[in-house]
Amino acid sequence: MTKMVKINAENINLYTGVNATPKKTAEQTGTVVTFSGIHGLVKSQMEEKLNEFLLKEFAWFLALNSNRDFSISVNGIPIDFNDLVADQEELSFMHEDSQTTFTVRYVRWNQRLNNEPSRYYYINSEHKERWKEPTVIKNKGEQFYHSIFVKSLYFDAFSFQAAAEEKQEALIVGTRSDSQFRFLRKKLATILRIKRRPFLKVFAEKLISEYEEKNILPAVCHESLRKTLTTIYEMQPRIFTSLNLEQKKIMVGLLQILLESNNKNALPALLSSAIDLTPDEQSELEKLFY
Repeated sequence: MTKMVKINAENINLYTGVNATPKKTAEQTGTVVTFSGIHGLVKSQMEEKLNEFLLKEFAWFLALNSNRDFSISVNGIPIDFNDLVADQEELSFMHEDSQTTFTVRYVRWNQRLNNEPSRYYYINSEHKERWKEPTVIKNKGEQFYHSIFVKSLYFDAFSFQAAAEEKQEALIVGTRSDSQFRFLRKKLATILRIKRRPFLKVFAEKLISEYEEKNILPAVCHESLRKTLTTIYEMQPRIFTSLNLEQKKIMVGLLQILLESNNKNALPALLSSAIDLTPDEQSELEKLFY
């Protein structure tokens, strides 16, 4: 089917041809957008600006549908979402009890996307999006722009909007209360926490400076205490949020006592109970206390 829709810049909200009767065509399906009567921009400038806009607008969509032969072209040249990719990794893991397998693709963008925040995308076995939602990371200025694409047969029959108490429905389809889904979200949160750490270094340095300026750190502060605070912040910055001045001083004081005591392994054990630390992170914390 073909349909011609025209828009004039003088009245951008007035469309003609929207109600036209579609006609059969043997041409390839898709949408063609044509610009005409543009003044002040040469062809190369127009292409550059369009490419930049379309890339930031649809990079996530092209990555999401990379197995479905979707494409966006400017004057016949496809735009490549990889031009906006700063880092990416693919991995898979299994929920042992149910033998549910998840394939995960992590993508970090080198620029903020136009109208798409950092999200989880849940994809079924036919490579189609079933649901999307914001990730657990709240960007506080560290420019950690990312997308997580999760593909699994498990999402072929899953009720993302089902309430946890709807046990009867859970017998028929998957829900958020499933052990598989809770296992998945914990894994994804760990992946993002590890990927985010390098972006938090500058904020950890600012934290130390703030603690020094407000006399939260002791007058005689050993480097080991600064290093401990920095490492913990990089691993889990939420620990430091919403603390008032007295609470900050108490936390710093307790850390100092631990560093000077014979029970230095208490903090790594405590953090491990609250955060899903990797073996490398566990070792890193232990080295701080020995």
